[in-house]
Amino acid sequence: MKKFITAFFVLGGLLLVAGTAYAAVVVVSPTACNGSWQSCVNAFKSDNFRARGAVGALGVWRGYKFSLPISANPSLVEVGVEGMQAPGSCMPTTLAVAVSGDAGQTFGPNHPVSLPCNSDTLTWVNVTGDLASASWTPGNLTANKFRVRATCVSGSACRLDWLPARVTF
Repeated sequence: MKKFITAFFVLGGLLLVAGTAYAAVVVVSPTACNGSWQSCVNAFKSDNFRARGAVGALGVWRGYKFSLPISANPSLVEVGVEGMQAPGSCMPTTLAVAVSGDAGQTFGPNHPVSLPCNSDTLTWVNVTGDLASASWTPGNLTANKFRVRATCVSGSACRLDWLPARVTF
């Protein structure tokens, strides 16, 4: 009888562990861009080579290769903004990001990000609820459909070092 009880607890413990859900996180970088930012390709990775945009510059980054399982249920979608103000300016500078899940046909709301003076800082922006007509799925989190639009809104010129996306599912 003692062996049966021991086996039951071990089996019960295995079932409990097997039933526990763990979140997975995927971070990806863009592979293509266009727009009025100078050297927009410099925002593909964190390496201190920066895309440069004057106030009013607008660019769209795409080619984010998520490779999510078809059964994934994204619970959090974020865009990272790693950037800074133009060197030596040290005046309040704002960059705004917006996302698209339909290859840029529509974009969600702009999210302002204050850029720091003299050094890059990575800020994560929650864009989970930004799709007007749908929720995030593996079908719209693809290299062809997911886009990030960045606009240098105010202050001095913007410097953008990296524009990653992060999905938790």
